[in-house]
Amino acid sequence: MWQKIRKIRVGANNYSPLLMIILTAAVSAWIFSGCGGAGSAGITALGPGSNITGGGTALTMSMLDKGWSLFRIGESSYTDAEYYFNQVIGGTFTDNDKASARAGLGWIELRRSGASAADKSNFESSLVLDPSNQEAKLGLALISLAGATGQAVNYLESIGLWNVNYSFSSSQISMSNAKAHALMALAYYQAGNLDSSEAQIDKARALDGNDLTIEQMDTSLTNLGI
Repeated sequence: MWQKIRKIRVGANNYSPLLMIILTAAVSAWIFSGCGGAGSAGITALGPGSNITGGGTALTMSMLDKGWSLFRIGESSYTDAEYYFNQVIGGTFTDNDKASARAGLGWIELRRSGASAADKSNFESSLVLDPSNQEAKLGLALISLAGATGQAVNYLESIGLWNVNYSFSSSQISMSNAKAHALMALAYYQAGNLDSSEAQIDKARALDGNDLTIEQMDTSLTNLGI
């Protein structure tokens, strides 16, 4: 079983310039987590105007589902994913569907440009349509962490991640519950809330002690006194 001895903190706030190095590595790891490979098991044919097939059986999927399935495949399918997301945005779909499509476009931009350079307008538009869209909130939190704007805590807490017992899940992006709580730990550290940061990174390690990114983040935070 994983165990850790925490360092004694010096001062009320241990915020360090070293955090920016940690955040750059961690944010990059999460943004590109899950890129490449099949995003949906068995998908063999994709593209504008085509059906999505798997295991020899045609699967009836909505424009929105097609867009996210293509997104999960990776960079080679981003252009096709954009086509379907834009079809949803310009079509007669619900606000929630359009919000999800906007979030999908935001994530494509995030993965193409990186958090420090990504345009956040699609994420913001998503939340106007559906204030509860968690994919948009996660995207904005990653951009906020990279830019040290201090807003990441608000985005992540609004999902429910302030509670260490909250179980995060998303069928659209590749982020585990453990990684979501580790991201919350980073946000709390950046905001100077060291007690909450410690609780969140401990939760992340308890959920998945074998995840290398979480292990590296935990070690870095420990070295900073968390």
